[in-house]
Amino acid sequence: MSKESEICETCCSMAGEIGFVIRKGDEVSSITISNGTYENMRNRLQEYISIAQNINNNVILEEIFDEKNNKINARIYFEVSAEKIIFELKTRHLNF
Repeated sequence: MSKESEICETCCSMAGEIGFVIRKGDEVSSITISNGTYENMRNRLQEYISIAQNINNNVILEEIFDEKNNKINARIYFEVSAEKIIFELKTRHLNF
């Protein structure tokens, strides 16, 4: 086995175990929060925003309240893909 094949095999299995692949142009994290009052959903969204701003204070938030379905759809724009991955790892506990 060549050195190049060994590296690929090791890296590929690591990426699969971690569950993330860094792709250029993948800097947007989408979040949907539903159920409860608008105030409660907004407070929950604030938890995500705080974590995002701890990663990069220059994140951009796009938030849309869907009154018909009583949910908030939000997108957080990061400067680089790695920041998005860090954010998603840090917010896994909020998804329950």
